Amino acid sequence: MADENVLDDLHVLELGGGVAAAMAARFLLGYGARVTRFEPTDVVHPIGLTPSQRIAYLPGIEVVTGPASELADRVAAVDMIVTDRQPSELGLLGLDFAAVRAARPEVIVVSVTPFGLTGPDADLPTTNAVSFAAGGIMSLTGDADRPPLVTGGEHAYALGGANAFAAAAVAWLGRARTGRGDLVDISLQECAAGMLEYYGPITSYLDTPAQLRLGNRSRATWGIYPCLDGWAGVFALARQVPALFTLMDDVELTEPRFSDPVLRLLPENEEELTAKLYVFFSDLTMAQIRELSLQSRVPFGIVMTPADVLAGETPADRGFWDEVAAVDGSTLRIPGRPFPGFAWNSDVQETTASAASVPRASDVEAADSSLRQLPLAGLRVLDLTMMWAGPFATLRLAEMGADVIKIESPSAWDNIRTLIPQDDDVADPWNSGFYFNAYNRDKRSLTLDLAQQEGRELLLRLVEHYDVVIENYRSDVLDNLGLGYETLRHHKSDIILVSMAAFGKTGADAAFVGFGPVIETLSGLASLTGHGDGEPFKTGISYGDPVAGTFAASAVALALKRRMATGTGLHIDLAQRETAAVLIGDAFVDAADGSTPVHRGNRDVVIAPQGCYRIADDERWLVLSVRSDSDWSSLCAVIGRSDLAGLVVEERRARHDEIDAVIEQWLASVITPTDPEDVLRKAGVPAIEMRNTRTLLDDPHLVERGYWHTTHHPRMHSYRQAGVSWPFADSRPQPRRHSPLFGEHNAEILQGMLGISDAELVELTAKNVIANAPINPTVG
Repeated sequence: MADENVLDDLHVLELGGGVAAAMAARFLLGYGARVTRFEPTDVVHPIGLTPSQRIAYLPGIEVVTGPASELADRVAAVDMIVTDRQPSELGLLGLDFAAVRAARPEVIVVSVTPFGLTGPDADLPTTNAVSFAAGGIMSLTGDADRPPLVTGGEHAYALGGANAFAAAAVAWLGRARTGRGDLVDISLQECAAGMLEYYGPITSYLDTPAQLRLGNRSRATWGIYPCLDGWAGVFALARQVPALFTLMDDVELTEPRFSDPVLRLLPENEEELTAKLYVFFSDLTMAQIRELSLQSRVPFGIVMTPADVLAGETPADRGFWDEVAAVDGSTLRIPGRPFPGFAWNSDVQETTASAASVPRASDVEAADSSLRQLPLAGLRVLDLTMMWAGPFATLRLAEMGADVIKIESPSAWDNIRTLIPQDDDVADPWNSGFYFNAYNRDKRSLTLDLAQQEGRELLLRLVEHYDVVIENYRSDVLDNLGLGYETLRHHKSDIILVSMAAFGKTGADAAFVGFGPVIETLSGLASLTGHGDGEPFKTGISYGDPVAGTFAASAVALALKRRMATGTGLHIDLAQRETAAVLIGDAFVDAADGSTPVHRGNRDVVIAPQGCYRIADDERWLVLSVRSDSDWSSLCAVIGRSDLAGLVVEERRARHDEIDAVIEQWLASVITPTDPEDVLRKAGVPAIEMRNTRTLLDDPHLVERGYWHTTHHPRMHSYRQAGVSWPFADSRPQPRRHSPLFGEHNAEILQGMLGISDAELVELTAKNVIANAPINPTVG
């Protein structure tokens, strides 16, 4: 465990607003920064923080209030500004980022707003639900025959907080390397649009209609089921299904209609297999299911509430929790550090002071072109990850300028390459997968069979030339290969290793396997989402994966910053369950009071009304929130119900069903070309027609911001792909190249870096240590 406060030379001004900036500031403070939160008394945030959110995200932070006129002096005294204020609010505060940065080029500004600082929607009134509906994830969540669901909690804002923290860590490292700051213009909409798993890429690449939500089960072997004492799920890849079928002990499952991974997906077979899984789970308790998961290594998950997680053994053993004093004098547990490896200010009643400063721009001898240098330019990363969580992390590193080499075994390649069946006439389908292409661009490909001695030796020779190794294998795999941290450190003393197993490498749960949905069930997240009938729902994507990937990227940046100061490497043992749990800190505060999750559908515990309402008979939905009495009065004027305008929030909450019916009636009567979204926005009411995987592609705001891009790929036709999630104003990261072909850079890397001869290359190929195609490729 490192004993340094890695950010103790950073002074941050958090311009007090909502959850996104508060969460980012909480993590910066935890890792050592001095953080001051300024809450202007004359420009009040339209929503702010609930009491539980203030406990979860502001402990230890110096909170200062005062008029906006005091802001200039505070800005002049800090290294970094983190804010979630929209452009119109910044104008009222008199804060001009261009002027601030012109006067002090070393200042870093991290802005995290619903739609970014530019574009036609930049100043639209919004809430968490409206922001969540803008990014596409909501369109994939919930039952197909009911309204789409907002994920329980404040996840549009929480994702913003995670991304703002990661971008801040990268920007701070960049400043330590160059002396110059930057402006990062993070859009919540773009963060979500860039993490639509395979649903977004398939819509764009195959030019399909919008992908629709599939309920709690995207397929029989990937979903949540009721069990004897709660809810549980199985999330098995094709290679894990045989072990699942063995547990089910049903002779019919040996028939080709179930054993064949393609035939199994036929509707009639899916329906029958789903029925069998209902029966299987109905006879088991959650404890029995967890035990089966450990024995069989089938990825089962049980739906835990925040209270269940608080009572669990592993998070406590891993030092995950912080303790804060409640108003009544009792002590509450809240999520602490998202990942270990660094000193963490767990004594959150104290505020850390800044100890030093990094070079100012005037102290750095650099040409003007340094302004355009990407923050991670010149840094090298060996990427041993697969599926989605790890590749998501290394994509972010590659976007920021790192040279990322993706390493795959000829006999155990990244499943994402072949997960989606393709037409038989595709010669090399492992090179033309839109899913793989979406999250592996800007990387190079090297194949190495690490099960063979020659493969391991070549990897260790590469380690001598690299800065970072990142892996998301099962917790014991790297050590079993003889490639654990001590071995890597023997070959390069300052190597940084980031491991990102589902539950970490230590603790009672370390041996369990899990993908994103498993993480969602076991971190408390799934227990917060539902239609209101008691059934917990997973998000429509493998939500835990990109969340873990975002935090893994920030861990790399902090470790590199630490290495600059100490000259030493580090092993970071990130647990994906912990990176998910930190996004719902306020739910753990509530759980400490004995509260249990209540599924409210799309309603909110504070504001009312809020909901998702059908616009037409097809998949068009309006998400609407009323933040205040003023919003309510404006809504009543638009829908012609002035008789209801006097209702206060408590009355609106009590009459929510009635109000929902009134809104639905109005929407049914709206005559085109009237656009309800436009009408409500002009009235100042937060509302949006929910974006889906199709409408996002043509969203005028995203188009104007230049979010979508096309990159030539030698095996694929051109199509629109998601852009970068952290737009740095000066260094301007942009997608540079397509995802690599399998083994595309074998010779370039092995010969160019290690001096391997032509004859040795031929021999390695003959032994299948390296290859330019997977050995016996199969779907799944």
